[in-house]
Amino acid sequence: MVYIEDESTKLHRTNMIRVELARSEARAKERSKDALGLYSTGLHSYQARMRPLDRTRLYQDPAVQDWDSLAGTRRSLPTNVPDGGPRINNNTLKFKRDTDFVSTLPYDGGGKYCEEVCLNNYVEERRDKQFKSGFHPRELRRNDRCATEYTTRYRPSDPEYVERIKDTYNNTSRFVGLHRIGPSGIAAPVVPSKAWQASGDHLAYARDGYGATPYQDHTIASKKGNFWVGTAPHSYETVTTTTMRAEPLEFQRRCASEDARSSILMKNKPLIYESDRTLTIRSDMHATNPWCRTWKSTSHADHVDFSRRPATTG
Repeated sequence: MVYIEDESTKLHRTNMIRVELARSEARAKERSKDALGLYSTGLHSYQARMRPLDRTRLYQDPAVQDWDSLAGTRRSLPTNVPDGGPRINNNTLKFKRDTDFVSTLPYDGGGKYCEEVCLNNYVEERRDKQFKSGFHPRELRRNDRCATEYTTRYRPSDPEYVERIKDTYNNTSRFVGLHRIGPSGIAAPVVPSKAWQASGDHLAYARDGYGATPYQDHTIASKKGNFWVGTAPHSYETVTTTTMRAEPLEFQRRCASEDARSSILMKNKPLIYESDRTLTIRSDMHATNPWCRTWKSTSHADHVDFSRRPATTG
């Protein structure tokens, strides 16, 4: 006996299967929704406990600056210039410098490495290798222009060296156009005649006295990097403004042997700031160089490898 299923029975059986599948999918969705809710709750509570990252503090946090400078040397003064790679040691900040406190000849200081590095000045100065230091006011017998707490620490030059200073100041071309030192040894201050000379970005440098005694020898290690920096004694005023009013400057001593930051900076060496891409190109260039030198074309001309791009830095 053969049982033949009618059409209504087939539809009923198919409908039961569809209903069961729909119920199974609904139960799976409910379980997934409950699990996702628990996960989202934990995630949101975790994010609520964590403070959002303030990227503006990346260049304000001293620890980040120390890490970003590579050399580990923190800036002595706050600045809005971010430390990118080893540029903190290369001194990208440039300022104009004067030959001495009565001069108006500007000198541009660059990122130079030398043993005479000055630090901790108000404008984060460095000493340029080509810069020629000026004279201390006491050497010019202008004691009223040296009102500072370091006045007693200054050691003047010998009398015979003062005569050489007067001869250099009066007869060399470096001081052409400036006031001469008279017979009394007093030099009047130079009043800037142009607007850019009163911009306030000039620095006054001076060295300790010269002579025959050991403490006057500037070639020894304790004297290297030893300078006096003339600054404006009043807040919100510049050296140029103080000089125009013939008021005394405040000279502060900068000595690398006493300043830890100066000692660290003098020991640091300039780093080669190159990307990994440049190093890869350079290594490939050296690897393929022997083959490029020996390869000849059909016309017996030297092969020019255009794939060897010049190495770039940055």
